[in-house]
Amino acid sequence: DVCSSDLENRRLIFAFFVPLQLCFGCIPKDGLTKKYSLHVYDDLIESVKNGDLSLYEKTLDENQLTFIRLGVWELVVHIRPYVERRIIEMIQNRHPDKNIIDIELIRLSFSYFVPNITIDEVEFICSKLISKGLMKACIFHYRKKMVLANNNIFPRSE
Repeated sequence: DVCSSDLENRRLIFAFFVPLQLCFGCIPKDGLTKKYSLHVYDDLIESVKNGDLSLYEKTLDENQLTFIRLGVWELVVHIRPYVERRIIEMIQNRHPDKNIIDIELIRLSFSYFVPNITIDEVEFICSKLISKGLMKACIFHYRKKMVLANNNIFPRSE
């Protein structure tokens, strides 16, 4: 049947397209995973939306073979920085008038997902996000502070 063949081809395209979108920090439209029976991505999408590292790691663990079979494993492992960025975005959204964030506050937010995370590990995560262009900020190690840009702090990937 041509119609079912067309639907399966679209499903295979979207099976690759959804994690590719997430790699660029874009959230697929609601209903896309339902329409093409790609529920394996639902928790991955939720983890990016909510900055939930635990859900991200759990999704990778539970669906590793599926992601490998679909040929998207390398893509899904590159989504983690967007989950990390979302955590920092949520901190900044709670204090939109402040452009200086205490690294300890970021560490506390990350410790919810990664117990015993250190200040140095958080600074490394932040510096990685800055170097990848996912966040505009400057880290002051000796003061344990991060200064965010005045505008376009979290640029959209092109």
